[in-house]
Amino acid sequence: MPGLKTHPAAEGAREALSFMNEPVNISLTACMRGRFARAFPEFADSAAAIRVEAASAPEFGDYQSNAAMALAKKMKMPPRAIATKLIEKACEAEGVARMEIAGPGFINIFMDT
Repeated sequence: MPGLKTHPAAEGAREALSFMNEPVNISLTACMRGRFARAFPEFADSAAAIRVEAASAPEFGDYQSNAAMALAKKMKMPPRAIATKLIEKACEAEGVARMEIAGPGFINIFMDT
């Protein structure tokens, strides 16, 4: 998609995904890891566990992550609480329409169409 900028330097600026340079799930993963580290600084070293993958079915959005469930035991927090905070701190990336929590803590990501 022409015209998209990659990761503005200003803190709090709307972060953009680089659709042209890398797969969207890689950009979303990097964005979510950064926001996780800021939301949970005491667990910043666990950010590498966050992965965003293509959704397994259209009703789950375009991309999804089970990071909250993977991190719950280590963080000693309910997965939905982790997912809620991740969504609150989630990247406001161009192309992302919304993020939702499903079931025990899945994060479903819906892209603009």
